[in-house]
Amino acid sequence: RGGNVVTTIDPLVQQVAYEELTSRGYTGSVGAIEPSTGNVLAMVSTPSYDPNLLASHEGAGTAEAWESLNADPSKPLLNRAIAATYPPGSTFKVLVTAAALENGATPEDQLTAAPTITLPGTETSLENYNGSTCGGGATATLREAFARSCNTAFVELGIDTGADGYMMKGLEPKAMIEELLQAAEGTPSIDSNLTRLLMDRAAAGPRENSGPTLSDRQHQVLRHVSDGLSSKEIASVLSISNTTLKRDFRHIFEVLGVNDRAHAIAEAYRRELI
Repeated sequence: RGGNVVTTIDPLVQQVAYEELTSRGYTGSVGAIEPSTGNVLAMVSTPSYDPNLLASHEGAGTAEAWESLNADPSKPLLNRAIAATYPPGSTFKVLVTAAALENGATPEDQLTAAPTITLPGTETSLENYNGSTCGGGATATLREAFARSCNTAFVELGIDTGADGYMMKGLEPKAMIEELLQAAEGTPSIDSNLTRLLMDRAAAGPRENSGPTLSDRQHQVLRHVSDGLSSKEIASVLSISNTTLKRDFRHIFEVLGVNDRAHAIAEAYRRELI
């Protein structure tokens, strides 16, 4: 008597995944894994095929089915869940979420639900899929934004969370790895090309200083940012909540006329605020 083979596949999850793919005529795959154990709950690849065609005792019929499946341009024999390569989908949202939660954010924090947002320090806009809003309101919770994979919400979350370093997009791979390792070790870094760009813009001409001003605490926030402290560290040093710190950052950006920390530092130096 042979031993039993036990799989971790959940039949209901597997069936739903298969039906959702096939009902839409999709070519692709679905994989569902239980994070706490690594158990594979579903692994579906479409288009698929009937394995019984290859299990017949009629040799001629089996050979014919095998040849037909191999000649099929849709490649039903290819298990796309484990044997195909796809471009990554919104991996930055997972990283931004992890960083935000580590710095005190909660799943119920409110983020923008706007269909488009202008990227910091540029005139380039980023939009949600199909230009849609993130849910039905003006804002969405982090939980909902993550579930809906809303681009604009995570741009805002990334800005609010801050960064340990800044790199230019054209940085060489070796230099990029070195910058990432420095950030992982807690040594903030700003690429020299970006630093020169920011300082050149700051020195280009005076800006109006009328309007709202910064409080003493917000001056302290700027100084701590320039020293390389993370949001979590700044909140701890100043004994304020993450929500209060977010409000301070928004006010600082508004007063200085910038959209991110790097430009805030450059403008603060130009105005001799730090």
